[in-house]
Amino acid sequence: MADPKFVDMKYTKAELKEETREMKVGYDPEPYPWGLGIRLESEELSKLGVTTLPQVGSEIHFAAVAKVTGVNQSAQQGQDERTCVALQITMLAIVKVESAAEEAGEVETPANEAKEQRGKGSLLRA
Repeated sequence: MADPKFVDMKYTKAELKEETREMKVGYDPEPYPWGLGIRLESEELSKLGVTTLPQVGSEIHFAAVAKVTGVNQSAQQGQDERTCVALQITMLAIVKVESAAEEAGEVETPANEAKEQRGKGSLLRA
């Protein structure tokens, strides 16, 4: 398997402007789209071998396998074409947890994250 290429999914300034235009005054939008957030509950954490919770602000690096559950492409007059691929994560592996202190001073870019992961294949064993 080739090294994963990390892509920053954060909204661009233009996308944030579009999101906030439709919201109430004073609304502070999240920097990432809602659908990209996942929650790992007690059962999932147990399956992954996580016995000590990471600190808020730390990063958990993981690899996922997902099943495509839907594909949709549509076009309507006067609107941009829309494309969607729905995924259900079926397998997940935590690669590493870094503390805020370990992250301090790092410039986070997709290229730096990919470089950091090369040679760090150990799973988290808290």
